[in-house]
Amino acid sequence: LKIDSPGGSVDGCKELADFISATGKEKPVYAFADGQATSAAYWIASTAKHIAAPETAALGSIGVRTLHADWSAWNEKAGVKYTHITAGDYKAAGNEDSPLDEESLNYIHSQLDSLWNIFTRDVAQNRNLEQQSVKDQQAKVYLAEEAKNLGLIDAVTPDIDAYINWIIESE
Repeated sequence: LKIDSPGGSVDGCKELADFISATGKEKPVYAFADGQATSAAYWIASTAKHIAAPETAALGSIGVRTLHADWSAWNEKAGVKYTHITAGDYKAAGNEDSPLDEESLNYIHSQLDSLWNIFTRDVAQNRNLEQQSVKDQQAKVYLAEEAKNLGLIDAVTPDIDAYINWIIESE
């Protein structure tokens, strides 16, 4: 895998990582972080048998986030009032047409905590690390040498060609 990505949405990420992990049981999977492998991209990279990156590559950012934009003041100024009609107390939790109340904030945060727990658990399993040590990183981004020291990657390699040559020799 040649990866150069800041990550992206959690939707489908675990499923793809699990698929690559299962594939790796039949055929070795290697990952090269060609510039960046953070967040969801790192989750995917973590499934590889071996991960390498050049020394200036950015790795990690093992965390999750979401965004709430409160448009209610703008809506009011524009003379627009939205009414969310729902069945289920949390169906419109965090909608952009209302200020974020404490109950909705806590609900959304609990969802993020659950996703972060799954993410850190999987990375820890994939990299043979303790989950708490992954959580203790607090979603920091690291350059390759520090990522190697933390167990996030296995080697600092100057470029993809050198890495491919190493893989050929190793296999």
